[in-house]
Amino acid sequence: MKVKTARKIGLLIATSISISSVIGIGIFFKNFTVLGAQTVPETDTFAFWSFILAWVLGAFISLLTVYSFSELSSSRQSKSGLAGWVEELSGSKKQGMTVKFLHSGFYYALLTAALPVFGMEAIFKAFEVATGSSVSQEPEFYLVVILLSLVFLVAMTALNYFSLKWSSRLQVFSTAFKLLPLAIAFILGFVGTKYLGVDPKATDSASLEIVNKANEAKSYYLFGGLSYGITSGEKSFNFVGMFIALPAVLFAFDSFLSVGNLAKDVKNPKTVPVAAVLTIVISATVYILISIGAALKGTGFVGNLFTDIVLSVSKDPATRLTASKVLNSFVFFLIGFGALFVANSTSIVLLKSSEGLIESRQVMFYKKLGELNKRYKNLGSLVLYSVFVSIYLLVVVLPSAISLSDSVIDSSTNLPTIMFFFIYAYTMLLGIIDRFKGGKKTKLKVKGFLPASVLSILLIVAVIGFQFVYKFIVKTTQSPNVADSAGLFFSGTTVFTLAHNSLTNFGLLALCIILALTNYFVVKKQLKSEGLTIQDTGNASDSEEEISYEETSHEKHEGIFCKMMHKFKPKK
Repeated sequence: MKVKTARKIGLLIATSISISSVIGIGIFFKNFTVLGAQTVPETDTFAFWSFILAWVLGAFISLLTVYSFSELSSSRQSKSGLAGWVEELSGSKKQGMTVKFLHSGFYYALLTAALPVFGMEAIFKAFEVATGSSVSQEPEFYLVVILLSLVFLVAMTALNYFSLKWSSRLQVFSTAFKLLPLAIAFILGFVGTKYLGVDPKATDSASLEIVNKANEAKSYYLFGGLSYGITSGEKSFNFVGMFIALPAVLFAFDSFLSVGNLAKDVKNPKTVPVAAVLTIVISATVYILISIGAALKGTGFVGNLFTDIVLSVSKDPATRLTASKVLNSFVFFLIGFGALFVANSTSIVLLKSSEGLIESRQVMFYKKLGELNKRYKNLGSLVLYSVFVSIYLLVVVLPSAISLSDSVIDSSTNLPTIMFFFIYAYTMLLGIIDRFKGGKKTKLKVKGFLPASVLSILLIVAVIGFQFVYKFIVKTTQSPNVADSAGLFFSGTTVFTLAHNSLTNFGLLALCIILALTNYFVVKKQLKSEGLTIQDTGNASDSEEEISYEETSHEKHEGIFCKMMHKFKPKK
């Protein structure tokens, strides 16, 4: 049975969904994490230039990756997205199937399970700041946060399942909701840059006056923060700290390809690549400029920029304290709702990609799930979505609830980004090999593909190497019981150490490998019972107007989004 594709989303909504997937809590909290990696030991200072370059480098890696994929997406499997490109370039159906499964079953599923918890935490923090209470110091209260985040997750899933139209409209509002305060923060960041380049050990009167003002400001800052930047000397650049911080930066930039999964719902597929490019440009501009502004004020937390309004207009301590509470509470509301909006975006994409897995027969029990889809409005897709999310509720959220700490969740959220940038690097490597073999598997040869791909691969490998080899193995082996920086508001009663962080990440990595292997062998067995093989999975038709049950429309048009990106290649 064939059905006509429905394309209801325009450029504005598609871009809004994509930007909402990228811009969220990253700039508010990842910025502080990145700055923390640049601190100079035993001082109240940080390496300013490596802090800024971490954000620039993260944006640069993202741009190189997208540019390289403008050629890779012209493979003969151009209508099958990332999984199809890997399959065509590697010559292995197994590899393409694995990538497709992990994208849904690991990347989007983990983030959909984790982000509602972050959102609820920030909202409760807003109430805590406004009322002067200390609920985050009461570990048992974290169970209330977890419970409410689960309620939100169920409600969000129901909305996306029954009404994609209203959910998409919500994303338009969320984009404006988040960009407006970020624009204000950018302006504030460049007003009154008093603290940059001040030596905290200086004895001259001018420097002492600035140091005293910085320390006074810090007493009103929500997270205290660092009060000086270092612009000269051997400690002005922290090379190791920059690479350690890059996974957090890439987390803030990632998801820029997620709009491709929604291609079957857009009015015109040609708008999808435009939305992807706009997402990268807008996100990079916002992140980098906000980071520069925050650094020039001597703080990594964007919320402290709002507090500076109070410090500049009032000298009365009581007024400062009250106003600071109001502004900090406002910032936490923004963070909380921003996280919930991002969770909504990942939920939309996970539902659509689950549908694609079933229709392409690349997930275990695809036949029964497909029958459920036929009976009632993609019920099988909802079941698969629920199974994926439930796995990470059990292995990520439940341990956090037991430990009464958000450290496990915080530690886990960078891993999906790291894994898929590794897959991007692997895909680019396959493209390079194809180039040297004559480029028979791609239709278009983009100028500058080889240097862009090689540089992107080297940078991605360096980032992953620093994270897994240096931080998770070398540093953990040397100091396993040292407290790790993972965690946001609820620290619990047990210290989350470097050893805990390493076990969390290696454990999740092992889990996703086991899930992918299990899925492959079960699908292979179920296909064999029907007289089919793995080669019979995936797209069944190349028609752009009609989609059969064997061909998922989301996978079909996902390739069009990168295919159309060839329009952005340099003119020869």
